[in-house]
Amino acid sequence: VDVNEAIRMALARFADRIAERHVQIDIASDLPGVLGHETWVEQVFANLIGNAIKYIGRDNTAPHIVIGGQREGEMVHIWVRDNGLGLAPEQTERVFDMFSRFHKDEASGTGLGLAIVRRAVHRMGGHVWVDSPGPGLGSTFHILLPMAPSDAEGDERMDASS
Repeated sequence: VDVNEAIRMALARFADRIAERHVQIDIASDLPGVLGHETWVEQVFANLIGNAIKYIGRDNTAPHIVIGGQREGEMVHIWVRDNGLGLAPEQTERVFDMFSRFHKDEASGTGLGLAIVRRAVHRMGGHVWVDSPGPGLGSTFHILLPMAPSDAEGDERMDASS
């Protein structure tokens, strides 16, 4: 799956919200391809990007999302980092559980998006996790997926913020 194309497709779903909130989005160029199902990969990015926009914070005067990645052995590590509401340590442990919702006053939802992300990533042979320095300090959602055979060469870090 062409990760760059999957991200472009996912971003197209949120073009209006991105423009409305003036969200700056930086995406690393030439992210390595992954072995997976195209629809699932796009859905994973749609859920991660959608959540980053949804929980960027109403009072955030400079909303910013960075999507980067790197090859790690036979896997591809891609992250979606935002400068939004962030998570407390006890929230990071439960964020991928079905019906888990935090910051309910910021946005509506069912609490299924990240559970869907976890299930899709696991079914494609990968792993997903989140880290956050704490409330108000943003979050970084990480996915690790098998690398597409055609992208087996090169081992350089790709991060739009570097």
